[in-house]
Amino acid sequence: MGFWEGKNILITGGAGFPGSAIVEQLQKRGVEREQLSIPRSRDLDLRKWENCQKAVEGKDIVIHLAAKVGGIGFNQKYPADLFFDNAIMGIQIIEAARQAGVGKCVVLGTVCAYPKFTPVPFREENLWNGYPEETNAPYGLFWDPTRPDRQPRRGLDVSRAEREFGFRAEVPFEEGLKRTIEWYQETLGKNGTGEPDHC
Repeated sequence: MGFWEGKNILITGGAGFPGSAIVEQLQKRGVEREQLSIPRSRDLDLRKWENCQKAVEGKDIVIHLAAKVGGIGFNQKYPADLFFDNAIMGIQIIEAARQAGVGKCVVLGTVCAYPKFTPVPFREENLWNGYPEETNAPYGLFWDPTRPDRQPRRGLDVSRAEREFGFRAEVPFEEGLKRTIEWYQETLGKNGTGEPDHC
């Protein structure tokens, strides 16, 4: 099992859509269920500092995916609450992990942060070029009911990766992800001491 062997892993949001997929992939790679901590929001409110401290205690790796979500109507009615709750959870998990000496901390964002009218396919440099899609983004604090509320198509433009460092996809996504994880475990996951690099 290599990199994951004996590691205690916190996966916030581990019961959600991306989280459950990550848990499944970890288990396919030999991670035992006992190594995983997947707190549910009803049991551990990560908006509270002491709960973030408790969640990271004794963990080697933190993967933060937890988010408060609620759908279009909820987003429209409570945009400030969603923005605050998601920001505070992320900030506190990062700081609690740092203070606890967690070896690796990974925080995932969302495509919803892109501007509403981002050209498709999405490009990294367009992230800050406008306001996010109002009905979908718990990151926005303003709702303008006069604007159209259609959900834009999502895609990814990797031409920058090809231009900057010669990347061109030659295998299907799932196989490429598997190879990347294996390569990381064998190559980058160790800093010469056999331990993972710190975040």
